[in-house]
Amino acid sequence: MTNLKSIALSAYCHFSVALLCLNVLFDLGLIGIPLFLLYKANIVPQDKFLEYTTLLIEWTTPIVFAVPMVLSGTKVYCNDIDLLIEAKASDSSLLLANHGSRIDWMVGMLVGFAKELGGKACQRVRIGFVCEALIQFMPIIGW
Repeated sequence: MTNLKSIALSAYCHFSVALLCLNVLFDLGLIGIPLFLLYKANIVPQDKFLEYTTLLIEWTTPIVFAVPMVLSGTKVYCNDIDLLIEAKASDSSLLLANHGSRIDWMVGMLVGFAKELGGKACQRVRIGFVCEALIQFMPIIGW
């Protein structure tokens, strides 16, 4: 029974990721790319571009992470939860994490999106990442 549950969970998570990719593609095509082009044409000011892209990220983040993270029973461990909450409250923070897997960026996005960590209230924040230089040449993602 456990093996069947594991297979079903894996299939559902793969299905969720496929739906997520379609959703993100739709959101980027309908909102993201036109917004980027309007920004590059100096029609949308930089502060509004940041505001609108943040809203787009806040829209897609729970769709991306909520179902797979909850169903898989993902637990995030942090050495100093108070420091993490303080960093989220700061206007500018830099947190470094050891690269432990291919999905650790998902955990970073989830922690940034969380309104509660360790039973303590905190604010949502936009997360940025330092990536390989090659990423900058990828359409949409690297822009």
